[in-house]
Amino acid sequence: SRVGMVLGSAIFLIFFLLHALRAKGVERFLAWSMILVGAGFIAYFILPIIFYSFQIDLISFGGVSESSGYGAGGTVRALTGSQLEPLNVSFFDLLWGFGYDPETISKFMLDRDGFNLTKIDSTGVFVVSFREQKPFLVNDIDEIKDVLTSRSFEFAKKVGVKSFICCPIVYEDKSIGILAVDNIKTKKPLLQSDINILMGIANQIGISIHNAKLIDARFRQFQSILQVLAATTDARDPITAGHSEKVTEYAVGICNELGLSYNYTEMIRVASLLHDYGKMGVDDVILKKPGELNEEEFEEIKTHAFKTRSILEQIHFEGIYKEVPEIAGSHHEKLDGTGYPNGLLGEQIHFGAKIIAVADVFEALTAKRHYRDPMLINEAFEHLVERIGIHFDGQCVEAFINYYNKNLTEIPYLPKGELKFSFQDCQ
Repeated sequence: SRVGMVLGSAIFLIFFLLHALRAKGVERFLAWSMILVGAGFIAYFILPIIFYSFQIDLISFGGVSESSGYGAGGTVRALTGSQLEPLNVSFFDLLWGFGYDPETISKFMLDRDGFNLTKIDSTGVFVVSFREQKPFLVNDIDEIKDVLTSRSFEFAKKVGVKSFICCPIVYEDKSIGILAVDNIKTKKPLLQSDINILMGIANQIGISIHNAKLIDARFRQFQSILQVLAATTDARDPITAGHSEKVTEYAVGICNELGLSYNYTEMIRVASLLHDYGKMGVDDVILKKPGELNEEEFEEIKTHAFKTRSILEQIHFEGIYKEVPEIAGSHHEKLDGTGYPNGLLGEQIHFGAKIIAVADVFEALTAKRHYRDPMLINEAFEHLVERIGIHFDGQCVEAFINYYNKNLTEIPYLPKGELKFSFQDCQ
């Protein structure tokens, strides 16, 4: 039905195009308007064929990945992977195939390691297509039985392949995979025009895979930069080394206990890693002072929260990370308004900052500092519970206690009074 609509739209478009070339004035304007409508119809019906019928999964790039979808009258397999250095061998694994019987294909692939597309001496159709970067159309699977490996032929017969087309997925003259369309339903032969369509799709897949790899590399670079920034803060003082990582672990645990979304939790993770970055602007003499701080020194320490936000705002966080500077710079605010740097009250404080506040204080209390020994775990928990509604949000404290009891201790902490907070509207 989609093909019929596309053909109809194409005829419609051609008719008005011819009319537009002859018409003048208002008629010409109307003709070009109708041409745009026709082009819109074609795009509307063509794009689903490409992007829905061939459901390309571009998420996994760990050396073995697979993309798959289904086309009209058959099945589609897109096998992609990356070179495994230094062996210079690519393995491609068929994890799933739309249009196939799921039970049959899963049983067949259960004990298989994958498809090797880079065997130099192989004459298999997929390997030759991959190596020589040319498509193949086979309308009778039995005709190429002699050039297929027994395993490949067994696979084709097992899933009921009658005919197929395979096209190389190429980017910048390098083969990165194979797009294979198997006909398992009809006796209608595949045509050269089918190859032309699939080659166009394969080229787009190649570009998409390359772009996805670039995005993946950029994300990994971003994560490594965050880790370095956090490490530089902690590295100034061996006593507090690892503080940011521990706070991050606790904060993420609170998020998970509260059932917060992946994106929200990821934002909290990044804010936690960088929550003390402003201490880079505080003198070592004050940071490492072995005794208690005087009033002037404490005021200097307090500036690190404002400095954290100011520095992080220069990074221009976007998307799910855009609130990181605000959250990281507000983790010393208190519900009663006596915190710093802005003396925010209750709901004025970002919920993410409330999460980090609990994680930060607990980690600081239970770790050694220049001016004191670590506090006992139960005493630290009591400190949190006693200051619910004054300093800490009750939901966050309860979530942290639950997380800690489940994951970090064999002797659970039991608060003296029963905590009852509704985990709602946390974001």
